[in-house]
Amino acid sequence: MKSVEKKVDFNAHIADIQVSLIREEGKNYAQIACKNVSGKIITRISFWASGTDYFGDAIKTEDGTDFVITQNGLSLKPGESMEPCRIEINDEIRNLDLKEKEVEFADGACEAYAGAEEHIYHADCFMEDSYWDKPELDILKKIDVRFCSYPKETAVGWLCACAYLNRTDRSVCGGCGHNKNEVFLTCSKEAVAKQKQADQEAFEEKMRQMEAHRKKVDRIETAKFFAEVLLTLLLLFLAGYLFFHFRK
Repeated sequence: MKSVEKKVDFNAHIADIQVSLIREEGKNYAQIACKNVSGKIITRISFWASGTDYFGDAIKTEDGTDFVITQNGLSLKPGESMEPCRIEINDEIRNLDLKEKEVEFADGACEAYAGAEEHIYHADCFMEDSYWDKPELDILKKIDVRFCSYPKETAVGWLCACAYLNRTDRSVCGGCGHNKNEVFLTCSKEAVAKQKQADQEAFEEKMRQMEAHRKKVDRIETAKFFAEVLLTLLLLFLAGYLFFHFRK
């Protein structure tokens, strides 16, 4: 295992905000993508946006330099990343920065971003390239390919098997969307050890069955060999007998 340093913003509803500009048929578009880390289904996201022109000067609006970009019609599940969407923007913008403003959930509730509450933490993760980590990592990845560590409680929240740190009061992981109780039930050190033992016993049973089958096949092949040898000897004896009998 390896201790990996990570950072999380407990107040963020979305993360990994990505934006790129695309010019097409004389129009300027912002292509936006992000990940839902709220633990709920998001149907709308509003961003604070600020842009600069070709010379690096801020694009001004009636209310200042910041403006709002909103993406509606979403059904973004917890832990799910949004497919890149295009929104037409001011033709003069050449660089665009986005920050979370507000999200709306499937139940109609809205929550504004309250400002950063960042925590730096360390997660003990199983490594893909480690021979010693492979049995445990394989068990975790059978549940979810994003799982790489044991879940645990911390002083500020709970660490999911996907190595994402969640607030104490959150029951669904913002990183992968799995339920906390389910994760602790199936991915704890004890649960993984139990599954590892079950897998080992299943493997040994399979080896015993394969060995029994091999021995059975060997017995059949041996019997066939001796039968063929006996038949050959009988044929040789019969041929010899007939040869000497008719020779007289």
